[in-house]
Amino acid sequence: MSGAQLFMACLLVAHIVSVYVFMVGFMLTRIELPRRSECDASPTAYDAVREFAAVHDLSGDYSRRLERWHAAGSPSVVPEWDGNGCWMQRRFRKAVLVVVDALRFDFAHYDQDLDHDEHLNFRNRLKLFERISSTSPEHGRLYVFEADPPTTTMQRLKALVTGGMPTFIDFSSNFDSNAIREDNIVHQFRKSGLHLVMMGDDTWINLFPNTFHKAYPYPSFNVKDLHTVDDGVIAHLRPEVDAGAFDLLIAHFLGVDHIGHRFYANHPTMKDKLTQLDGVLDDLVGALDNDTILFVFGDHGMTSDGNHGGTTAKEANAALFVYSKRAIFPRSTGLRHPIHPSIKQVDLVPTVSLLMGTPIPYANLGMVISDMFGLNGDLAQRVHALRTNAWQVQRYLHEYSTESDVFETESMQHLTSEFLAVDGQYLDATLEDAGRRNVVLEDIVSRYEKVLLRSGELCREKWTVFNLEFMAHGLFLTILTALAATCYVGFEPVLSAPGMAKSVLASVVMLSPITHIVVGLSALSSIASSACIGALLRVIYDAFVSARRDFVFPSIPVAGTLFIIGCYMEGLFTSSLISQDGLAVRYFAVSMALLLGLFDLRLPGVDGFISVLSALAIAILLRIMGEGESFGPGALLSDEFFSPSQLFQTYAGLVVLAAFMVAQISKLNQPVMRVLLTVWLASILVVIGVYWYKDVSTTLDSHASFHYLPNYVYTNRDTSISLLLGALTGPLLLVQGARSPSVYAAAYSIIGLLEARRKRIGSRGWTGIPETTFMWFLGVRVYFATGHTNAFSSLQVSAAFVGFETFEFYRSGALLALNTFGMYLVCIIGLALLCPDLDEASSPRLHKRDSRHLGYAFERPAICMMFLNAVRAGLSTLNTLIQRRHLMVWDIFAPKLVFDTVAMVLVDVLVVAVVRAARRL
Repeated sequence: MSGAQLFMACLLVAHIVSVYVFMVGFMLTRIELPRRSECDASPTAYDAVREFAAVHDLSGDYSRRLERWHAAGSPSVVPEWDGNGCWMQRRFRKAVLVVVDALRFDFAHYDQDLDHDEHLNFRNRLKLFERISSTSPEHGRLYVFEADPPTTTMQRLKALVTGGMPTFIDFSSNFDSNAIREDNIVHQFRKSGLHLVMMGDDTWINLFPNTFHKAYPYPSFNVKDLHTVDDGVIAHLRPEVDAGAFDLLIAHFLGVDHIGHRFYANHPTMKDKLTQLDGVLDDLVGALDNDTILFVFGDHGMTSDGNHGGTTAKEANAALFVYSKRAIFPRSTGLRHPIHPSIKQVDLVPTVSLLMGTPIPYANLGMVISDMFGLNGDLAQRVHALRTNAWQVQRYLHEYSTESDVFETESMQHLTSEFLAVDGQYLDATLEDAGRRNVVLEDIVSRYEKVLLRSGELCREKWTVFNLEFMAHGLFLTILTALAATCYVGFEPVLSAPGMAKSVLASVVMLSPITHIVVGLSALSSIASSACIGALLRVIYDAFVSARRDFVFPSIPVAGTLFIIGCYMEGLFTSSLISQDGLAVRYFAVSMALLLGLFDLRLPGVDGFISVLSALAIAILLRIMGEGESFGPGALLSDEFFSPSQLFQTYAGLVVLAAFMVAQISKLNQPVMRVLLTVWLASILVVIGVYWYKDVSTTLDSHASFHYLPNYVYTNRDTSISLLLGALTGPLLLVQGARSPSVYAAAYSIIGLLEARRKRIGSRGWTGIPETTFMWFLGVRVYFATGHTNAFSSLQVSAAFVGFETFEFYRSGALLALNTFGMYLVCIIGLALLCPDLDEASSPRLHKRDSRHLGYAFERPAICMMFLNAVRAGLSTLNTLIQRRHLMVWDIFAPKLVFDTVAMVLVDVLVVAVVRAARRL
């Protein structure tokens, strides 16, 4: 292993360790308390309240009120119930929860004033909700159902059953559903002896194994299957409702979500799916009895292109419709257009629990929908529900505060004092006569609601625990890797494995105890980080004592490149530029192309003129490459594909790509190989074109015979460096959709122009740093041009199913990774093609013994590539550390950090792999 390869391996390990340490400090999940609510342990019981007051009633006023109330016989504002129910009288015998995945609010809202000339396939298709809300407002009501980010199905389901707030780091488990161990309504129902039935999305079985008495699960991750899950639910829903052998029935439809992922929100198929659901729900409503309450809701919404996972209003605002044949809501206000209240999704948990007479889950932070307990102006029932809910939340916050110092003492004391004040007012009201009591009950309702809302806001503000020591240590490691890479590129020190091993060993012995004790890292993490520090410091030391290059001031090309890099990196500290990162990258990539052309003016004769024209052509290609609209394989395979401009763009791109690869094949000396590889290439591109066309031109369920065409592309490979781009092109085009050929045709044309430039300027004009920087910008430009952004909602999930009908974690994850980061591999291989001929290279690294291997010529540019990604990830890390309490940290800075750090590590792995492969040629 050469010194450069040893250093690249050190960079890779150091980047992994630095990212791990920082993320552990930045994205700690909240503590899940192992406690569960008990039916016979109400949070409003006298003993529980007295114990709470002993800790938090600093003035003693509340305790005096409590004792006076207790001495009077502990009166209540509501009469004693018949024992049917735990903390409150059970009001319904059965509940039906219908989850329509990705049911955005405007999908469910019927707008009578909507211009019917607008071709919105998702509007005014669900007519049932409007009809009931208008004609029977005491029986049904539509709400705006606000989801807390991240808006992924897994996290939303957890919130919908626990009433808690899954934290940001839980996003990674969206495709790997684990059983819920925290207290939740499903376990509470089961513990109360209620009969549970489930049908639809099999995620529920993963979350609650061996919990349902009867279950009809269907696989949920094949986003191209629009009907299997829904048809299964429809087949079993009405028979189970008619049989009535359930207390809780959960039906989870997936068709709406899958249409969004495969196509987009306004696809014509959405109209048919929503119309179908409207008929199913209408039939269901007619089959319910008077003792059953129905909740129909979405777990999240979707963007216009059908994705979700972020924090935009379209992603977060779902719909909730509540219905019962028995009147449950106050009388209508008489408005022509009923006002749709907005509630948090976590509010569903305490509401369902109290209506069904079960305890509210221990960690719930939602607020009961009090309107459902105040029929005909019954303030007493509303107050009783809100008080029970408020005590449950305060009990949880009190217990959580004993386990963690996440909540500031002053904030908690203020919240607790406010709560005890309103509860003291309630205690006093119970001692008044009924006439005087009703005067204050309305004020008590309002004050309880404010306390519950403030409790939720406090948790949303402070939930994530930041470990500043971990974050600072991870940032230090990242900065150190960038500094070591700078020293290596600038001085090319002589590195040896024995010397590196000695430094690593000394560092582990001296530093690991310090990092373990002072920073608090685990023993393994301390050893790993100390080893990385020792290796990197050794590189910096060797750069000054055994350098192959003397220190010189940067040349004009290098100085100009560093200026452009600095301008781009500086902008990463502003939220506005991060939001427009794609446009910024396009601007700086064009600037780099023009800068290369300006450098080439020094070439004599016609070569300088041709180079300038080539730079202008590259700039034009970068400009027309695309604006970055999302067009993954799901969002793109739609009727828009058949527009003349899109067909021309797609297949013209395939022709350009074919021409580029034929030019590469023509360099081979063997005529037979040229013919065979040309036929192979042609067959690959034909298969891709046929697959795209058939996937959208056939009916939604009749393309199965073409579904496995991509496997032909996946299974054809070649290892020659001149054909690696061709081998990679087929899978990349497939997973990135039918608009990607135009993007990659432009990218490959740029690589071809740069390769011609390299031959014109020769090895003496090759500096490495400007060319590497441009190729890095090109990779990031293609990333944005293929519809990706620094947001989880831009993940093109349907790429995981190209060529396959089922979800398999590793295979599907690999396809999604190829879709998201595959363009970096293209640019790394392209950079290898741009390296100068070895027998002409003038680098002091390339002496005669080295000239047999392409890998040696590629090592310095490869380390430059790793350096650029390390700088970008390091600045994102620093920015996130500084902005950790910023309003937009979870919307902008944290997703940017995740994408930059993942790209850094993946590029490291790809660079090391390509260098190893190149040295074997």
